[in-house]
Amino acid sequence: MMQGETVGSGAPIPEGEVLHVMQSPAGYYLGFVEDGQPYSRETGYFASAGPAQILLAELSGVDPELWQAYEGVRT
Repeated sequence: MMQGETVGSGAPIPEGEVLHVMQSPAGYYLGFVEDGQPYSRETGYFASAGPAQILLAELSGVDPELWQAYEGVRT
C-alpha cells in the first residue's frame, strides 16, 4: 500500500462519509464511498459479510453482540 492510498494511510475522508461494508468479487471489506463509487478499501477481504459487519460494529463503538442480534448477522 502506498502512503495516502487509503484513509488509514493519509487520504482524506470523503466529506460526510462513514465506513461501509462493501463487496467486490474478492470478498467483503470496509471502505469509504465517494459520489456513489468505491473510494477506498480500509481492510483486507472477508469471505462473508458477517465478520465485516462485526468489525464495523466494533469500530463504531457498538457491542458486536447487539449488532449481530439487530442485523441478524451470520458469521
